[in-house]
Amino acid sequence: LHLLMVGSAKVLLSLAVGMGLAFAAFLVVGRFLRWRDIREEVLRGNVAAGVLFAASLIALGLLIQHSLMASFAAFDALLLVNAFDWPLFVSASYYAVVHTALALGVGAVAITSAGILFDLATPNVDDFEEVHKGNVAIAIAIGSVILVLAIVLAPALSTLLDGILPSPSQSGS
Repeated sequence: LHLLMVGSAKVLLSLAVGMGLAFAAFLVVGRFLRWRDIREEVLRGNVAAGVLFAASLIALGLLIQHSLMASFAAFDALLLVNAFDWPLFVSASYYAVVHTALALGVGAVAITSAGILFDLATPNVDDFEEVHKGNVAIAIAIGSVILVLAIVLAPALSTLLDGILPSPSQSGS
């Protein structure tokens, strides 16, 4: 039963984060592309918008994965080696939610920054207008910059978040 409770908490947290991630990706990509609703662009068949949205979603997923790994390590350290108790469970769950929310916030800023940096690197081209027009090549280029940034940033972000928000301890419950 103990392992079932810890595993269930991990599954629920992962599902909640996944849904939050998709919602955040819509907001972030739409915001830095200066669109009100990227879903409209994707639904009208704008492949470039779809590529950029997918790259942003994958990048956020990579960043969140590291946060969840750290959160789940705290779950395991606290809950799998000790007898199950609710205060410890609530403490570990709170840690996981806050840790993941911080990672999502930093990830959104990083993705937006990557898009802005790409735009600044091409001063004579309105990159986001090109994506809006359906220019897949520019969408792939921007998406690649976003993905590389996420891959490089993920391990550092995990360490930074551990420093900001130390994992809960048995004595703290």
